[in-house]
Amino acid sequence: MRCFAALLGLLLASTAAQAQIAPIVSAGALTREVCATPTVTAASAYVAGNVVGGLITLTAFRSSAQGAPDNGGIMQSIRITSKSVIAGEMDVFQFNANPTNTTFTDKTNPAINALDVTKVLPMIAMATGSSKLGTMTVWGVDGLGRAHVGTAGQSDYFVMVTAGTPTFGTTTDVQFCATYLLD
Repeated sequence: MRCFAALLGLLLASTAAQAQIAPIVSAGALTREVCATPTVTAASAYVAGNVVGGLITLTAFRSSAQGAPDNGGIMQSIRITSKSVIAGEMDVFQFNANPTNTTFTDKTNPAINALDVTKVLPMIAMATGSSKLGTMTVWGVDGLGRAHVGTAGQSDYFVMVTAGTPTFGTTTDVQFCATYLLD
């Protein structure tokens, strides 16, 4: 019985000490979804490999003036919505900094400048869009867990490239959204 009481005392002391340890990860204090509506070409078919809407800039991050320990976070998901029924894959390229040496023009094939190549992160394939709700299409990827380091600034940069041949109904047909857990 004394052995059990001593073991219980050690366990309780250990638990109390662990409760005083602060969490190592600070991301997740705030979740934010940020969206942009890039201008696309209406009523004219794109070809596979075309940029959809040009460079997309999302500003989601808090500054240290807003109480953030860093202007970063973790990108959790991406969603693309079209007001038109669209078949085919959309591929998303994210950059770790603004690719200022390259111009990404809607409905043209991308040609990245050599000075921006090291800013490209791995492609996120948005393989299958769904039009099961009728006259629209939505693509999405959840559980990305991709870090945004605050030293690169408070914005995130993306380019969408179509693998299909979409025709959008209006110039504001497409919405691009990303959800973040912020520092």
